[in-house]
Amino acid sequence: MSCFARFVAFLMIFQSYCQAQTTGEVKDIWSEFKSNALLHVQNLAALGCRSGGSENDAKARAYVIKYLEKSGLTVEIEPFSFEMFMLEKATLQVGATQLEPELICFNPYLCSDQMTGEIMYIQPDLSRDACARLEIADKIVVTAKPVSFLGLAAKKSRAILYFDRKTLESLKDQDGRFSNLIIRGRIDKIKSANLIASLNVKPMSSEILLSAHLDSIKGPGADDNGSGSAVLLELCRSFRSASIKPPCNLKFIFFGAEELGLIGAKAYLEQHSQELSRCELLFNLDSIGGSEKIYLEMEGGLEGSSKEKGKSQFPEEIAFKSHSDYSGKWKLLHPIVLSVASCVPLWLKEEIMNSGKELGIEITPSRFMGSDHLVFAQAGICSTDIAAGGNQKFMHTADDKPENVNPDTLEKAGRIVAKVVTDFPWKKK
Repeated sequence: MSCFARFVAFLMIFQSYCQAQTTGEVKDIWSEFKSNALLHVQNLAALGCRSGGSENDAKARAYVIKYLEKSGLTVEIEPFSFEMFMLEKATLQVGATQLEPELICFNPYLCSDQMTGEIMYIQPDLSRDACARLEIADKIVVTAKPVSFLGLAAKKSRAILYFDRKTLESLKDQDGRFSNLIIRGRIDKIKSANLIASLNVKPMSSEILLSAHLDSIKGPGADDNGSGSAVLLELCRSFRSASIKPPCNLKFIFFGAEELGLIGAKAYLEQHSQELSRCELLFNLDSIGGSEKIYLEMEGGLEGSSKEKGKSQFPEEIAFKSHSDYSGKWKLLHPIVLSVASCVPLWLKEEIMNSGKELGIEITPSRFMGSDHLVFAQAGICSTDIAAGGNQKFMHTADDKPENVNPDTLEKAGRIVAKVVTDFPWKKK
């Protein structure tokens, strides 16, 4: 579809909406929900990569603001800033040999421009169990994919360096030798923002938060997370037009900088920690355009969740620092990347499964799905996340395009979220 054709279709959505408002007609929202949502996916992906703090990130926010304001919602813009280490070059020096890794995992916010340590070679096809038995504390680990970064990150190594297999083979004989890791780079201050639209049924009463993140990384992000943002936009319009009756105060939040370390969600939690005492549920939408199973987080119980509602457990010194830069040449090596938490009480799990049964939509229970809801779960706020399988190979690549997004799944996700919200089990809580 051309840009002009998408623009015309976009105007038709608003014309239909305004006509319904004028005549008092409340239409069946699901008749056009998926086509509208798919159009949002196409328009957001057409902006290109929307990395947090970039020009396209700002354009995505402008798109959301325009649509919500024309739907009759007031949008609050909450800017935030964070630090990002911009890697220029990393070099491993062993004797007279100097090699550049494809990926370096370390903590650039504590590290000087040079790190000395003993090399430890890890073969790339090492099993997960074998990785778990490794003793790599204070070592500079050299390996290649498919060794999992997360499988090694808890081992307190000084750094983890990934090379291509041919180079890695040449490092096998260096196992146990001391080396220097030389790092060049700088720390930049990056700015992004969260967008918040509210529907207030009763001032100062309980509220439910619906959320998605706007940014993408290394690609146009049609599914991750154009799909979540698109469905959230249509849910905003539907609740605002009374096509779906809100049971309590609702907030619709579009987070920034999720891909760089859930930073927008952390900023929201910090700014709204007191009022979150009224939050009954945060329902997050992330990567819901796949054609396979629909997953909802509901298996973790209350693991890792704070007993003090709204109290963050993230270390203050690392909370507003990115976990990578735009190039993807480095990753943060810190216990925070291994943080998992769940805040899904039994009554919520039952409500989600009952909603799926009533809608005739199969829901697959999951646990510890990594997205913005994690920030709220660890702070003791009831939270869940919805995602769809099938597009994992496209994530964070140039192939995450609208043609890989299934509009039927967009509608199903919208129906599930709306059902859980409207049937919220106040008496079971």
